[in-house]
Amino acid sequence: MKKRLSRRRGWCIGTSMSISRAGTAAALRIAAICAAAGSVSAQDGRGVQAYDAIGTTDPAGGTFEIRIIDLATGTHKPYMTVPFPDGYAYVLAASGLPGNRLMFSFFKDASTSLRAIVVDPLTGSVTDVTPGAPLNARYCEALEWSPRHNAVLVSYGNLGSFGTTSIALMDTTGAVLATAASSPSQSDLDYVACDATRDIFIDLNRTASNRVVQLATPFPAPTFATFASPPNLTSFGDIAIHPGNGRIYFIYGSAQDRVAELVGNAYVQGPVFAGGFNTNSFAIVSLPPRIQAEPLDTITCSGGTATLTIVTTGGAPSYRWRRLVGESWVPLVDGPTGSGSTLSGTGTPSLSISGFSDADEGEYSCILFDTAAPLGVVSSTAYARACLSNYNCDGEVDILDFLDFIEDFSSCENSPTPCGSLGNPDVNGDDFVDILDFLDFLDRFSAGC
Repeated sequence: MKKRLSRRRGWCIGTSMSISRAGTAAALRIAAICAAAGSVSAQDGRGVQAYDAIGTTDPAGGTFEIRIIDLATGTHKPYMTVPFPDGYAYVLAASGLPGNRLMFSFFKDASTSLRAIVVDPLTGSVTDVTPGAPLNARYCEALEWSPRHNAVLVSYGNLGSFGTTSIALMDTTGAVLATAASSPSQSDLDYVACDATRDIFIDLNRTASNRVVQLATPFPAPTFATFASPPNLTSFGDIAIHPGNGRIYFIYGSAQDRVAELVGNAYVQGPVFAGGFNTNSFAIVSLPPRIQAEPLDTITCSGGTATLTIVTTGGAPSYRWRRLVGESWVPLVDGPTGSGSTLSGTGTPSLSISGFSDADEGEYSCILFDTAAPLGVVSSTAYARACLSNYNCDGEVDILDFLDFIEDFSSCENSPTPCGSLGNPDVNGDDFVDILDFLDFLDRFSAGC
């Protein structure tokens, strides 16, 4: 078990050097990961599979936060907040599951058996995993969904020892499907990463050189073989295989504040995570988009521009704004509305309605589509309306609005629209400026916004 140590600065990116770890001289090649990691989080739009790298914060107030990490820059952003079990120290391991769900395990001490949860980001549900024997009485460390076995692959050992030398398969509820002892040559199986053809375990602080091994044959009679022999590391975290390109990444170093890529027998180190963030758990998964900020009700002036914005994280969604017409939601498209206004951004996070009039007043919402959310994720409803009293669009209703309206009305009375140099005197939207517009404006001005 590699417990997190105090933060310290890593080696410079893009250099080569010889270092000594645990008394063993090793050549550690440190290189910039930015170009390589740029493909980790694809933003390809609806219908194309996208993957996000995720880590987790330390618990605070009974919860922890899943954060999406940009491996090219080290920046990260919140995805969702999840309950954290009492008495545990941090999130130990993370894994994607079928159905775009996630599994997390928690570390307390070597005398505590497996504690894990399943999270469904699309519904927000969190389900406790109830491990069966022998995992309910063993210390467990590595945990990852294995497509080869169609089950969760777990490493475990006796309580009170960090030596996880056996492996098991369990389903997502915790029921144990199979167990097996590891090869006697493996002293520890700290973390595991899996794809359709590989199940890879790491023990990077191992004295022997075979620090990365794989299951050469799967269950029911698994055997191990050396996968790579990189330099010794005294501390490290969870490992993941990119589902799209097969590259192998893991949480790196004593500070656990960056990701490195395993390339052959070398480590390619990425940038330090921004803002002092570090994580022990790590996964690269397909996430459904989640709404972080809903669109808000908005008020603009007659002829002004109303803007509705949604903020999302996760996946690579397409956006479609829509408007409630009668009892039906009607998808919007860019261009003239037919009532004097123009729509733009109907397929983006921000919808703009320029030349806004009473005809545009109503309820709007946005629906997100993604391969991980094929039925869509729907925002809350926002109401947009015009404040016709703010005639000159300066954001305030005052005597200047009244005087500006009188000036335009005087020059446009009994004339068709468009007309008016300071605003739109056609208050009732009938395409003609007459006394009815004057009376309507008086009512609106008296009422304010």
